[in-house]
Amino acid sequence: MRALALAALVACGGHSGGTADGPGGGDGGDGSAMADASIDVPFVRGTVHVQVTNATSTAASCAPTLHVAFDDVDGTITDVIADGSGNAQADVFPGASVTAVCARTSGNYTMVTVQDIEPGDAIVLDAARFFTGTQPADQTAAGSFKISYPADSGATSYTIYYPCGNVIATQTSNISLPMKAGCLLPTMDLVVVAGNNTGPIAYAEASNVAFANNGSTTVTDTWHPLVSLAASSANSPAFCADSANPDYPCSVDFQRYVPDLHGFRAMGTTTSAPGAATATIQTQLTTNGPEYQVFTDVVDGTASAYSIDFATAALPWMCQGAPQCPMFSGTDATLTIPVNGTGSYDLFETDVTYSRGPSFTTIYVWRIFGPTAGDVTFPQLPASIASVRPTSADRQSVTHARICESDALAGWHAARQNPFDSLATCLQSTDPTAPRYGGTHDRVSASQ
Repeated sequence: MRALALAALVACGGHSGGTADGPGGGDGGDGSAMADASIDVPFVRGTVHVQVTNATSTAASCAPTLHVAFDDVDGTITDVIADGSGNAQADVFPGASVTAVCARTSGNYTMVTVQDIEPGDAIVLDAARFFTGTQPADQTAAGSFKISYPADSGATSYTIYYPCGNVIATQTSNISLPMKAGCLLPTMDLVVVAGNNTGPIAYAEASNVAFANNGSTTVTDTWHPLVSLAASSANSPAFCADSANPDYPCSVDFQRYVPDLHGFRAMGTTTSAPGAATATIQTQLTTNGPEYQVFTDVVDGTASAYSIDFATAALPWMCQGAPQCPMFSGTDATLTIPVNGTGSYDLFETDVTYSRGPSFTTIYVWRIFGPTAGDVTFPQLPASIASVRPTSADRQSVTHARICESDALAGWHAARQNPFDSLATCLQSTDPTAPRYGGTHDRVSASQ
């Protein structure tokens, strides 16, 4: 099968990812359910660089020997031991895959595969995210900044929202904002919310404030009344209204944040909350099954209305009507993931946790990033690490699947260079310890 595939690729002079101008290339292509196409390259072998970072961190706990296996389209498998800085490289054809295997000092294993790679790629894989998929921002103290603002006649307290969280104060001058390394920004949007025993009553803003350790700023903005927002949605999927469908009913939840996802939160279709130059609205469309979609939009923070049309915003759905999905099979080392719907996207991710041994105490977590959502066969590995591949004796515990689209990404070619960051850009976590990522329109279709 590999030889036939190789011959077909040579004849076409391309690879499985398509071309930038071909079907599915870029947002708003032909509407087919595939990833935004990568840049076309000649079908010749070339070097792919991989760097596995944070392998010795507590979150990763990788043993010293870190295998990086390149599975080429002609069946060649190259086993590389990463150097002391986590670097590995090999020459492959376009369309190959690469898998990093972390043997954890606990006796467990974490693996990450990136599909459909190309010569010239410089892929970064953060080993601290192999196990859980996420890594909090650096919480190391990084100085402070002070803010002053005018008094509001009806206020008894003030809450200042800034990139590292919020601070509550009763005074109006020289309020200290403690900074952490993982949330520092060159310029900051600061929103001060005046409140009393009834809740927030007014807001003032200082935008694009330059940060300097031990620096300060004075808010010159006047106090503004709260913003009243009406949020609505249209064209929910047909199955949401079909009581005979296992995914019925659906729910739509709106959450509005100012000045960003780590700021003041207001919930519901009708809210009265502080404003700002920008706000972020995160909408979740939830089904009765394991699948859901999340839409994150940066909007005018003073707007009085927001509407989302699921007919145009929704990504393809995965696992509809399947209570256990993705379906894991250790016998043939596959994940079965049905996909319905159309639309282009940047990245697909799926992962499975499985265990083995007399008491199933040895845990394996395998994450796969690729350009196209659907069924997955785990890649072949060299004999030195082949034992981590799933077997018929393994027990599945957890699986996930996600389709990712963001205006901050430029298709699969860009997304795979740092797939963990790319997925996090689409997810746009509201966790206050989560790192910050670009993107003003981000979407995720997920099943878990």
